Amino acid sequence: MPSEKSDKKPEVLCGNDLLRLVKEEKGIIIQAKGAKWRDVALLGGPDGSGEVTLNACPVPLKIKTGETSGGIELHGMARDLSVSQAITFGESGWLEVETAVSARKKTFLKSLFSNFTFAPDGKAYDEYRPLKYQWIPNIRKRKHHVLADQVFRSPAVILCTDVISAALVPDLDFLKLHRPMETCLDLRLADGDGGKYPLFGFGFGKYRVDGHLYFAARPDAGIPLRAGEEARLK
Repeated sequence: MPSEKSDKKPEVLCGNDLLRLVKEEKGIIIQAKGAKWRDVALLGGPDGSGEVTLNACPVPLKIKTGETSGGIELHGMARDLSVSQAITFGESGWLEVETAVSARKKTFLKSLFSNFTFAPDGKAYDEYRPLKYQWIPNIRKRKHHVLADQVFRSPAVILCTDVISAALVPDLDFLKLHRPMETCLDLRLADGDGGKYPLFGFGFGKYRVDGHLYFAARPDAGIPLRAGEEARLK
């Protein structure tokens, strides 16, 4: 789990003066530079797996041999679909995460999410709660409600403690060109979800309007993909 410390020196995969990715036994960690390097978030779930959730199932990804220019590539397989994730550093210094799924034969895509665990300094939520600040672009009443792109006003998930912050911001310019289906943001605090760490993400997922203010997930809906066809999000 993120709060477990190891005496083994982490392997630095890539980075700049502000952020870096390191590999430890628990997974790939996003660190930020202050007076020292500090853990901010973990790719995937708190056990270091499930960087991507495809059709509601976690997909383990492995680092591709070699690295991209200033970043890393991860790859995985799930039945009739191949999954890749490219993580690079943009001109602003932010991490840019582009996730793609490709059909090996005719199939059906229900959902595709990039997942992250907020673990400031490796701590579980009970060790620093409450958050000093949090932001989502919509409200939810039920667990099945989603943060739908129909109301993407100030679209971001923001989590802040007194000293460490994380923000997930969809690339709207990219989304204009690559939107084969609806997209949603996600934030699940530890309360009521059976976990110890806040989980957040962004991805493709069908939804429907539920009343005046809410949007409900449609987990059995999706889109067909032909052999060789891709869906991408960033």
